[in-house]
Amino acid sequence: MMGLTILFNLFSLTPILYANDTLDRQETKNLIRPLQQTPKRTIQFSGYMDVFYATNFRNNLNPENSPYFVNHNRNNQFNVNLAMLKAEYNSNSTRVVLAVQGGTYAFDNYTNEPDYLRILNQAFVGVKLHKKLWLDAGIFDSYIGMESAVNTENLTYSRSLIADNSPYYFTGLKLNYLQSNRLKLKLIVSNGWQRISPKDNRGIPAVGTALTYNSIKGNEFNWSTYLGENNDSVVAFRPPVVVFFNNFYHKWQLSEKWKLWSGMDVGVTDLFFSRLARQRPYWFGGAMILQYQWNEKWHTALRAEHYNDPNGTMTQRINGQRLQASGFSLNQDYTIEEAKIRLEVKYLTNPNPVFRTENSFSNNSLMLMAGIVMAIK
Repeated sequence: MMGLTILFNLFSLTPILYANDTLDRQETKNLIRPLQQTPKRTIQFSGYMDVFYATNFRNNLNPENSPYFVNHNRNNQFNVNLAMLKAEYNSNSTRVVLAVQGGTYAFDNYTNEPDYLRILNQAFVGVKLHKKLWLDAGIFDSYIGMESAVNTENLTYSRSLIADNSPYYFTGLKLNYLQSNRLKLKLIVSNGWQRISPKDNRGIPAVGTALTYNSIKGNEFNWSTYLGENNDSVVAFRPPVVVFFNNFYHKWQLSEKWKLWSGMDVGVTDLFFSRLARQRPYWFGGAMILQYQWNEKWHTALRAEHYNDPNGTMTQRINGQRLQASGFSLNQDYTIEEAKIRLEVKYLTNPNPVFRTENSFSNNSLMLMAGIVMAIK
């Protein structure tokens, strides 16, 4: 009987002992601080190379094709358009990007920069201000346009006139807001129209915006703006020449094999100080590219384009005439892993002779470009 009594008392105390043990473990858990999440840090290196040969059938004696182009602008010679090495550091809340470059693109497109800065393609640092908000500062790719300086990202080998005559890079601050996976907003304050170092160190900061929307089907629409000085026209003792510029583009995935890209530029200058208030200088242009993918290796693209700069706002006068050109190009690509072999025939025509020939000028230009491009990531 005594044994049964002891056994009964032990069973009676079990819930009390278990409750005390639970309380002890909970108090101990409260004393232990949760481990902080270790930030993820990654460093990536990548490279890019574009080696080309170009010939202008109407301009065989001149080494450069035209000042209207900054890509593949060497005649009858093999050359490097752009070679780039890039390093990227990323963590949960910070990032750094540094890319150095060389080639004819860097030489032609960075002529307004000091020699020691022409080697820089990108150089910026960024911090995460919010889960959807990043702030970058430094030199970064342009937020304007559907065509990139990196050729593997484009549907055609050469760039359109609207691409080669709009900024490829900016220097300043960029605020990136990712509303969702579909909607992105950017606010840019920069040194001006494609400037690392402002002209004569007296440039007024420019302001730009970019709105990008991606649909469920993979289509992309972008509207970018720029408000600021056209730095090339800054002259001492003259009011600043203010430019208001808009770029629109749409990248449309028509089907598994068809892509259609279309872009348009519209700009006006002397926005506040024009002497011809009713006839403000303007310029506009557009390009449309249709690509067909035969298979994973073979791609064919056709481009139609037009560029009209009647007052010489963005382009220089050649042979006393302005650029008001239209053109077509036919592209054929062959892909081998990370590399592409690219071939393009490009024809441009202008109402007045602005394209260089061997001894004079012509109102049309016919070019052949071929090259191998490779991007290693």
